[in-house]
Parts: sequence; C-alpha cells; structure tokens
Amino acid sequence: MAKKKRGKKKPTVITLTLPDEGGIQQTGSLLIQRGDLAKVFQFHYCNAGDITSAIKDATKELVELEKSPPVIPEAPVDKSAKEKPSKKATVKPKDDEPTVDLPAKNGTVAVKISHLKIISGDTDAAAYRRATLTGARLIDAGLWDGKTQIRIEDAHATYGRINDLDDEVLGAMKLSEIVQVGTN
Repeated sequence: MAKKKRGKKKPTVITLTLPDEGGIQQTGSLLIQRGDLAKVFQFHYCNAGDITSAIKDATKELVELEKSPPVIPEAPVDKSAKEKPSKKATVKPKDDEPTVDLPAKNGTVAVKISHLKIISGDTDAAAYRRATLTGARLIDAGLWDGKTQIRIEDAHATYGRINDLDDEVLGAMKLSEIVQVGTN
C-alpha cells in the first residue's frame, strides 16, 4: 500500500515584545505568522494569563485570516521599465530616503530614517517605537524640527526621562541635553 504524501504544514511563528516599563498594567505587542499570512496585535497585560489570552486571540484571528486571505492584485507592468538598463549604476537621490512617521500632537510628521538613530541600548521594535515617541515629544516641545540628525542613547531611558515633562518644561531644555545632535 502506497503512502500518500501530504504537504508539510507551515509552522506558526509568534513574536512577543514585552517592554520592561514597570507599573501595574503594561503594553505588549504580538506578531503571529504562518506562511505568507501574518497579523500584528497590541495588547495590555497585568499577568501571564493576559499574555496567554492575547496569544489565543491572535491564533483565532490568524485562523480566520487563513479562511479568507486578502486578495492582492498584481502590480501593473510599467512598459518603460522593460527598456534596456543603462550600463551606468544608478544612484538614488537622497530625497528618496525612507521616512518614519512621528506621532506629534499637530499630526504625523515624516522624518528621514537617517535623522533618528538609536546608538546604544536595545534596538528592537519596542526601542524604535520609544525613539519615535521621543522624536515626537521633541518636535512638540519645539526643540527639534526633524530635519537635523539626532542620535538617541538608550531609547527606553531617554523616553522615560522626558515622558512626564510638559512641553513648556521640555522646551526650556537644550536638545543636546536629551539627545546627541549631528552626525559625529
């Protein structure tokens, strides 16, 4: 009797980010992925049971997503792209540099990625989120315009130092007292 070959089921990959914020209720993020489908969640937790519930909820959501996956249409083919490429290497102008959106009080501010750098401490997703929040606070306080480069030492600690300050107190400080300024 011949055995039927079944396709190997793809593993489920779960990534939890639980920042060490302190306090009773904390916020975590969860990425759940199987094959080409994935979902991202943000949740609040007080204990391990809350984290377990978030994983269960995310698993249910992924199963629902697999039942009716999104249809992504093919991108239209640009006929000019089929022309012969030039032999010279093309260099993207710096204006095409990717940006990161900072959630400032007066709306989202797009800042070039090279203008917001973490130079020490954690560099995971939670640290980059803290860096963007730090940048937004500096913009709100009028200390930074988003056009000069800043370098943040330990994004979590830096954000923790300025988070509870109001914009007036923060605005009275020098930018260089909070972050490193420039490319050096």
